Amino acid sequence: MRYCQYCRIASHSTEKLIIIGASTGGTEAIKEVLVKMPPDCPGILITQHMPEAFTKSFANRLDNLCRIVVTEAKDGERILPGHAYVAPATPICCSSASGAIM
Repeated sequence: MRYCQYCRIASHSTEKLIIIGASTGGTEAIKEVLVKMPPDCPGILITQHMPEAFTKSFANRLDNLCRIVVTEAKDGERILPGHAYVAPATPICCSSASGAIM
């Protein structure tokens, strides 16, 4: 049994998940990775160090460039294959064992 280091929630899921974290220069690196992802790839969680007002527009830009769906993550949203979720520039984003964004 594994636990999220921030939430202390047990994780029993066997689903695959890709997690990407980046800072300065990361926007272009993330774009280069995501444009190559096939529509049936595992769900992707992205944290990019940027001001709060920019995460939604970053997600929208990526969504227009990629074959997968890219959105800004919302609390309680289910993580789906072929989707990437950009964490808002607010508190730390985690996923629960049920596959929901917290």
